[in-house]
Amino acid sequence: MIEPMQRTLSDRLLRSLARPNTRDQEIWDPSLRGFGCRARKTGAVSFFVMRRPRGQRKLIRLTLGSYPTLGLAEARARAREALRELEDGVDPRARKAAEARAEVAKQASTFAAVAEEFIARRP
Repeated sequence: MIEPMQRTLSDRLLRSLARPNTRDQEIWDPSLRGFGCRARKTGAVSFFVMRRPRGQRKLIRLTLGSYPTLGLAEARARAREALRELEDGVDPRARKAAEARAEVAKQASTFAAVAEEFIARRP
């Protein structure tokens, strides 16, 4: 069972959470609604945002990254961006999937063009 609590996230708090503990914790940052971190018993700490996209009923939880690889300032910046997208009714997961599909299609069409040119030049 994860124990939720509300505390302002700071580097000092995150360093203390990044050590093995007796229980999992979920800490919500009151300075940015919908942003928080999850600290596992093992000492793994990850940042997340959670909100309903505009016009939808289902809550979405997005993992932003892990501490200390992702610092608190960068996590807050990513959280603001993700929360802004959710507020606009855009699911960032769907947007990233669409961008990945477009990149794959771009790579495929580039490869097809090179292959056709290569075949056309062969004697």
